[in-house]
Amino acid sequence: MQALTISGHALAQSLSTNKAVGLCVFDDDLLIREWNLCMESITGIRNSDCIGQPVVNFFPLEEEVQAEEYFRKALSGDSFMLEEKPILTKEGKVSGNRFDLHFLPLLGEESRVKGVAVLVFEATTLPDAADTERYKTTIRSLRSFLRYAPMPVFIIDKNFVVQLSNDSFNSYVGRQKTMGLPLDNVFSPAACKKQKEVIRKVIESAEADLSHEVHLLEGRKLHFFVTRFPIWNADGVVDAIGGYALDLTKEIEQQEIIQGLLEETIKLNHELEAQNEELAEEREKVAATNKRLKHQKQELRKTLSELSDRNFELDQIMYKTSHDLRSPLTSILGLLSLAKLEKDPRMIPEYLGYMENRVEKLDNFVKSMLTYAKTSRGELKAEKVDWESIIEESLSNLNYLSNYSKIAIKVDCHCEEYPCKSDLLRLRIIFNNLIGNAIKYSDFSKKQPYIHVTVKTFPDKATICIEDNGIGIDQQFMQDIGKMFF
Repeated sequence: MQALTISGHALAQSLSTNKAVGLCVFDDDLLIREWNLCMESITGIRNSDCIGQPVVNFFPLEEEVQAEEYFRKALSGDSFMLEEKPILTKEGKVSGNRFDLHFLPLLGEESRVKGVAVLVFEATTLPDAADTERYKTTIRSLRSFLRYAPMPVFIIDKNFVVQLSNDSFNSYVGRQKTMGLPLDNVFSPAACKKQKEVIRKVIESAEADLSHEVHLLEGRKLHFFVTRFPIWNADGVVDAIGGYALDLTKEIEQQEIIQGLLEETIKLNHELEAQNEELAEEREKVAATNKRLKHQKQELRKTLSELSDRNFELDQIMYKTSHDLRSPLTSILGLLSLAKLEKDPRMIPEYLGYMENRVEKLDNFVKSMLTYAKTSRGELKAEKVDWESIIEESLSNLNYLSNYSKIAIKVDCHCEEYPCKSDLLRLRIIFNNLIGNAIKYSDFSKKQPYIHVTVKTFPDKATICIEDNGIGIDQQFMQDIGKMFF
């Protein structure tokens, strides 16, 4: 999980008098330094009775890991949440209610963690809407934006200079490069004026702005839903805005098509009604025709729905295939460039060997995709599983990935007592995808990035655990991780 670091002074100042969000701040000696009004209300314990006391005395966490270990973990820089935990009351008893505890490391001088804020929400209730939005905005404004996010992402400061932008944003504005440029060099004069008005409004009001914007790019009208939100600096002053844009072009174009079809259908219905009035003696025939058309329309909708599902599935497969084909091709191009620059002829066979290895991996991937296409709707084929061999094969297939050598990879197989049978192709796909994602999304800000692969077999099942300390997955995406190639 990626650590979130927050200005301790700004957070404590904004939450110390908050009556909806509980705040307890402890220092690196595990002594309480802040206990706000909400915590007094929850526990009945006054601020003056808590300051300087050990924080472990007030949070009796019922876990295999002792409470102090959680607090030390937060001081190391990790941010995390514990759900439905008890808190001690004034009488020294465990509270009847349960609370969600959000541990957020706080930065002191020289950007070092000097303490931890524990935000406390009652598990059965939610904070007031304003407090929730303030909390979410604070956290959101501190997240790092990924360069290769599949949507336009940007940060623009108060001087209207682009401080951060990704490739999608460059495509969004029709430029090859935007980072470090003033808005005057990014948008047309008319569009720039409008952008500055919205940015100035967000900075002055310190409130997010949501808007629907239309851009003309190469003669095509593109629709975007743009979210811009304020970013506070270490002094608690909004001096920049962040944002992202969702492309709604396809949806709006589809709506326009549907609207046109609807208007055409209404027009045809009016004409049909006029014909019915003129040809009363033909009403029975017209009714029979309408019934038949209705049935055909239902069949057409069903067919279109099935076709849409197949097209989406095909798009996902094509995206995944092109993405995974590009990595070995990029390696080959890099090796070719090095070979051209090499002055020692004796080194050429070594480069050729590397390129041959990448071509073999590329060929294996193509074969794998072909096999997957053949078996995706086929029956399972149960074969005896050599777990260590499959994992070793997956690691060999992935060792070309960037920073592979910087990650500590540990494999533990406890499978001798209970042999297992399963579909080997699908197991290879599972290991390749999970381990590949763990490598691609490692967090090199941590002292030692690692991946632990553990397999255990039992009389009736096998369990596979792939653990890493990478950037993690936001809770809001957990419901989607089972979707194809998400």
